[in-house]
Amino acid sequence: MSGSHEQDQQEGQGAREPQYSALFHGAPSQNQAVLPPPSLDAPAASAHWLGWAVMTVTIGTVIGFASVGYLKYVDGPVESKPDKSLSLARKSVSPTPQPPNMFGGLTIEFQYPAVFDMVGQVKTDSQALEQYTIGSKADYSRGISVNVRPLPSGLLEDDSSYRFRQTNTAEYRLAADKIAGEPVAIFSKLDKREQTLFWAHDGREVIVSLTSGNPKDDLTGIMNGIKTSLRWRR
Repeated sequence: MSGSHEQDQQEGQGAREPQYSALFHGAPSQNQAVLPPPSLDAPAASAHWLGWAVMTVTIGTVIGFASVGYLKYVDGPVESKPDKSLSLARKSVSPTPQPPNMFGGLTIEFQYPAVFDMVGQVKTDSQALEQYTIGSKADYSRGISVNVRPLPSGLLEDDSSYRFRQTNTAEYRLAADKIAGEPVAIFSKLDKREQTLFWAHDGREVIVSLTSGNPKDDLTGIMNGIKTSLRWRR
């Protein structure tokens, strides 16, 4: 009897030990149901993600308006303005009128435009007292020739180049004028490529001939400038 009782106690103890172990270690018993982990149902999940999307769009919109407002009211309104540095640069390269040059020979002087920038003394007329050419580096078709010659009679008709122009009315037109009260003659070629001035003074004459193949050159204006500044020095 005592041996049987001890055996029953050992068997009951052995049966209880797994139960206690299961309780302490969290293992489910045979009669305990295992529950699945909690989860969101489909409508709740959709509402959850929709809320996140709305919040993200709202934050982005607020940040965008804040950035535009900052640029507008801090830096001023955006508008197209001319670049002052560019306008100054354009002005710096724009051509500016230059004062006329002054020619001074032994016996005569006059002013002429700055586009003529080469002066040389020549001797193609054996009777010339002074003879010069004034040219332009930018356009070699421009030229001013100056010739001072003796004219004992004081009559321009005694000069052969004067007579050539006077008689060649098909190519030249004569205009009479005065400088310092003395008569001068200006011949203009009809093709507008030449104007020549003759002035007799004190037994001499000065011949100033202006030529240009550039149609933009105003020969009449240039000759008027020469005429109004032309003076005998002695």
